[in-house]
Amino acid sequence: MKTINELFKTMEARDGAAIRVLFAPDGRLVSTSRHDNTQTTRVLTPDAFAKLAAETKEPYIERMIDAEVRVSGDLATVCGRYDFHVGEKLTNCGMNAFQLIRTADGWKIIHIASTIETKGCERRKSKHNRSRKLGMNVTESVFVYVSGDAMTFRSDDF
Repeated sequence: MKTINELFKTMEARDGAAIRVLFAPDGRLVSTSRHDNTQTTRVLTPDAFAKLAAETKEPYIERMIDAEVRVSGDLATVCGRYDFHVGEKLTNCGMNAFQLIRTADGWKIIHIASTIETKGCERRKSKHNRSRKLGMNVTESVFVYVSGDAMTFRSDDF
């Protein structure tokens, strides 16, 4: 979760350059939302996302909840619920699915797919405030499944 934790920290810091280096060159961010029975899908490059996060007036604060991690060799998939704040305002929640590859420079994000939900998010707000005060990491619990060489796996590597 190290790379994902770093992404969330750099989003909050509005550091576009630091956000960009966490992604593989051809990475993508895809989000889907539904309003009034109309589905909207948005695709961003890491450069576009880094610019968006860096130029926002209020910091983006995101936290994954109960993430599940699966690692097979040089590929990791991390899925879990999330909540998202702009400044202190809870704006949405949903499901995140990250795909990362291990490179010579460490784990890099190749793909993020997210649902954007605006209903049912408020119940997570108290957990967000509590975790920020305690200085907890962005995840409350992590489930890890490893195939391949489990002896060299370190959960904080990605």
